[in-house]
Amino acid sequence: SSGINAEYGEEIKEWIKEKKGDIKEWIEAKKEAIRERIGDEKFEMLKEWIEEKKEAIKEWIEEKKAEREGDERRPKPHPRPHFKHAIVGKVTVSGVSCDDQGPYLVRYGSKDDDKKEKEAVEGKDGESKRRPSKPRGAFLILVKGCKRPEPEED
Repeated sequence: SSGINAEYGEEIKEWIKEKKGDIKEWIEAKKEAIRERIGDEKFEMLKEWIEEKKEAIKEWIEEKKAEREGDERRPKPHPRPHFKHAIVGKVTVSGVSCDDQGPYLVRYGSKDDDKKEKEAVEGKDGESKRRPSKPRGAFLILVKGCKRPEPEED
């Protein structure tokens, strides 16, 4: 991610295209002001020094990229999950009563996963630390012929 909000990215690109000539003129004017201030010889030395630094920075960036390629500790962005199954619309079930009516929370993974996660997250001093959350979902069961549940007021 470039850090630029996508909404403004195109607007900024367009502005730069429109102002490109103005920006180039401004840069050239600044270069000339520096040349006048420090003289031709020092100005040429400064340009050479800047080019050397540019090359050194490019090399350093390439080295860091190469180092990171094999680094498994570095977090990688996770792709968004593509759901393979979804329930859309109405589902008919049998053998439910009014007691079964209400909201249900869906947790993904097995109970063994929960135990392992809990053990891994507890600190050495016995105090628990913040647990990473698993994806969750919810659904509501409404039973035909039963009074609808009232919303809870806090």
